[in-house]
Parts: sequence; structure tokens; C-alpha cells
Amino acid sequence: MFKRLLLAFDGSVHSRKALTYAMRMAEVLHAELWILHAYAPITSSSLLDDVDEFLDQEKTKALRIMSPAMQNAEGHGVVVHPAIVEGPPAEAIVRVAAEQGCDLIIMGRRGLSPMGQTLLGSVSDHVLNLTDVPILITHATADEAVN
Repeated sequence: MFKRLLLAFDGSVHSRKALTYAMRMAEVLHAELWILHAYAPITSSSLLDDVDEFLDQEKTKALRIMSPAMQNAEGHGVVVHPAIVEGPPAEAIVRVAAEQGCDLIIMGRRGLSPMGQTLLGSVSDHVLNLTDVPILITHATADEAVN
């Protein structure tokens, strides 16, 4: 069934909840797990002088966020592949899923209000509109979201 899973991970409680599902599914299905962290693209020309330094900082920050998740998954016997990419999150998720041949995308959702959904949309909504890959969207409970 699913052999290549992609987890969108930003370290939030919602993505940690999705990690729980992703690890369990990868264990049961003997699937490989890509853990993706996307960082914001460079948008200011003033940063162009320090692009390498900026990219190093973003990758260091991403690894700090992702390391506990990767270690946790590896501790459960899951084959893990880190993916740290530049770009808007939804586009990055879809791009990496396609590049790696992932057959399931797993992501958390913070649950915007109807007004927030209308004004902002959400990463999960954008991913749903950009890919044909099946998506598992998890929600943190109210108690989990407070932590």
C-alpha cells in the first residue's frame, strides 16, 4: 500500500501530532518516511550579499527543529530521510512528494476559524488543491494544542 510517506514538519504541536501518525504508519507498513521542513524563500534583495549565511542559518534551524522527530522515528526502526527545502510550505510539500515518489502526505492542521480560512486559507488546503497524492491531515486536541 503506502511505502513512501512524506511528513510536513515545523515543530508545532500540530506537526508533532502528525509525526505520531507518520511513525506508526511507517512502522506498520514498513514504509520509508521523509520529514520535510520548508523555510521561507529569500524575498529581500538586501539579503543577497549574505545568501550563504542565511541558507546556513535556515538549515541549522530546520535541523534543530527536525532532529528530535528524526531520532524518535529512527528509534522506532523507521527509515528516515530529512528534507529541508526553500519555498512556500504547500509548494515545497507537493514538490518533494513528487520528487521522492511519495504515495502519502501526512500533515497537521491547526484549524483556522471560518473567517481565517476565508482570508488566509491554510497550508493543508493549498496542498489539497496542488496534488493528487492522498493526504492524511491530523488535528491536535484542545489539550494538546495548549502544550
